[in-house]
Amino acid sequence: MVSFKPTRIQLHPLPVGGIDEGSKPTLTCEADGGKPPPIFEWYITGPSLNITSLPAANNDVTYSNGTGLRTSQVVLTVDRSMYKATVLCKTEITYFFVVQNNVSLNVNLFPGVPTFRGFTGIFDDGQSKTITCESTGSRPAGNITWYMDGRKQSNPNTHTYQNPDGTFFVTSSISKRFDKSMDGVNLTCKAMNDVLQRQHRLPVQTTVVLRAAYMPVIQASNGTLDVYEHNQAILRCYIDARPMSSENQVYWLKNGQMVMKDQRISTNYSIKNGQFDLHIREVKRDDIGQYQCQASNRLGIARSSPPLNLNVFYRPVCMTSSIEKLAASIGQTVTLTCRVSANPATNVTITWRYKTRNTIIKDQQPSYTDPYVAKTATNSIQIKLQASIDYTDIECIARNDVGTMLQPCLYMIVKPGPPDIPKNCNITLDGKYELDIKCTPGFSGGGDQYFILQRIQGVSFISVKNNNLEPTFNVSDLVPGKNYTYRVCAASVTYKGTVSCSYTLSIQTPSDNSGIMNETVAAASPQDKTLYIVGGSLGFLFLLLLTVIIVLCIVKRRQQISRAHLSNSADVVIRSKNKTEIFQKDIVKSDNIEIEKQLNNINIK
Repeated sequence: MVSFKPTRIQLHPLPVGGIDEGSKPTLTCEADGGKPPPIFEWYITGPSLNITSLPAANNDVTYSNGTGLRTSQVVLTVDRSMYKATVLCKTEITYFFVVQNNVSLNVNLFPGVPTFRGFTGIFDDGQSKTITCESTGSRPAGNITWYMDGRKQSNPNTHTYQNPDGTFFVTSSISKRFDKSMDGVNLTCKAMNDVLQRQHRLPVQTTVVLRAAYMPVIQASNGTLDVYEHNQAILRCYIDARPMSSENQVYWLKNGQMVMKDQRISTNYSIKNGQFDLHIREVKRDDIGQYQCQASNRLGIARSSPPLNLNVFYRPVCMTSSIEKLAASIGQTVTLTCRVSANPATNVTITWRYKTRNTIIKDQQPSYTDPYVAKTATNSIQIKLQASIDYTDIECIARNDVGTMLQPCLYMIVKPGPPDIPKNCNITLDGKYELDIKCTPGFSGGGDQYFILQRIQGVSFISVKNNNLEPTFNVSDLVPGKNYTYRVCAASVTYKGTVSCSYTLSIQTPSDNSGIMNETVAAASPQDKTLYIVGGSLGFLFLLLLTVIIVLCIVKRRQQISRAHLSNSADVVIRSKNKTEIFQKDIVKSDNIEIEKQLNNINIK
């Protein structure tokens, strides 16, 4: 069979304006005059493609001389990968006759899907912010438009740049002041160019949902919550914030101070719905106050307002924690005042009674001191001392709608006497050369008392400071590296011969080469009292009580007098039927007091 090569082989060119992404152009390759009809093979290759064969459809026309016309067509579905690609049409009649034609694809591209530069939709409430949207890869260049909740935004700032590969990059920005009212609004960035318009396509777009970040907003009950003592109280608030407050950013406050959790008080916080509860079990009267819920995040701190008032109803409680002593002589009248805290305090009834006799003195209604605020009730009675039996204990018992007080207020009417010893003494070293000594005054004995500071010197105590109206002393000019021992004594002008002293307080100053110290040392005695008594007529009292004891005391007295040249103090042991007491004579020199120096004159308190 005789073969003829084609007289014409042609690959038809594409349109001058190129082909658009998304279109389906047809490429045609012809071979005319060949015998037998040639074989066509189609390939595409490019920067983004490997060599790939393309399916084709052939059409033949046969001439009278046995030759013919063969047409081969390929339909392309143009996509972005074909940008700058090449299509090849290979024509072959025999292995020795091969012709290859190619055409470069001039592809027009859609704009790339726009993206927000560094913006996820979250903004701070009240923030002025510039948001940028970008689209790249369009050919020809595209344009960007903005929409907020479907409304086109005006005056964006748009710029176009050409990429090295011939495509275009478009950037556009808008500036706005964002507030919480925009929360949930859709912000859309749209990119459009001629390729999309020719194909009647919609712009490519990206949408973010605006989310306002805002400081906490708190909803909580206000007014007053009434609860009975020993019952349970639950305080609740709801927190709305973005970002949501974490567990360590939420607190309950009482009177402006953070409520501390313990076995009785706990909190429960649900970040999911913002519920924050304060649980108070076994409510106490100390829980009364104004409560607020507080929450914070990176944008600020918020408190519930107005606060919730927690009102606790409780039975009366004495406002003094210890027995109140009153000193008076026979024939005098004493006034006893009972002060109780109660809620409600407007319906308190107070009963006075002799404790030991178990007899009622008086039942009456108290007067009130601002009961709606202080929740206090006050009542006073006067008792005239007729005989020694009136030196006794008296109780004040109060009751209200909640119940009767558990512990009555106690009062003790006693004979006038020397002051009690100072209590709760401690000594504080402040630096190397100064110290402070503080005590709590004891019962004055019915008169005016003053206080004396004594320091041990050798084997006895000497007075270093006196006539203080309070048991508080400052001592300076100390020597470094030395031990000091002090005690605090109480005295009164009425009972000049009696001095009541605390147990000793000892402390050592630091050495010269040591650092400055600040140390507090309390009195070490388990009972915290020692009584020192001076004056009186001991010999006369002993002669009246026990002749045998007088003889023993005379012997001891002679021994003590012999040692008086070496010491300013002596000990006398007096044994009675029921107890043994030790009294120590002290020499106290003062501008305001004279203390007798003979051991014969010792009063027993």
